Amino acid sequence: MDNYDFIESGIIFALTDREAFRQFRYTSKDFSTHSDAFRFLTTYFDEYGHSPSTETLIANYPTLNDSAASLDIKYALKVFQDQVLFRRIVNTFQSNKGTLQDNPKQALSQINSELNEVWIHYIPFSNVL
Repeated sequence: MDNYDFIESGIIFALTDREAFRQFRYTSKDFSTHSDAFRFLTTYFDEYGHSPSTETLIANYPTLNDSAASLDIKYALKVFQDQVLFRRIVNTFQSNKGTLQDNPKQALSQINSELNEVWIHYIPFSNVL
């Protein structure tokens, strides 16, 4: 799996028009390394009606990986989706660790319920962007 920095940078550089933003259904909370850059991007887009240049993004967020600017967006979205899904699943188990030790039956019920919620939000990007 590609690293979060590279994929998230590619996503940020690829969100260049209103249609791309409309179809992108993730929030800054879904970014593990570049949530601040994503918030900047969305605020900039809302204020000016277009995305900032790559140079502006890099000047404000030098941790963005500029080599990801040419990344294929469909590939980046698929990998990003898998990364978000992975983090949500791991978080589900971690957040139920105490309950699992104290009351395994209750933990199983909670984990199943939370994983069902995770699954509901998992929709392949086959026709996005």
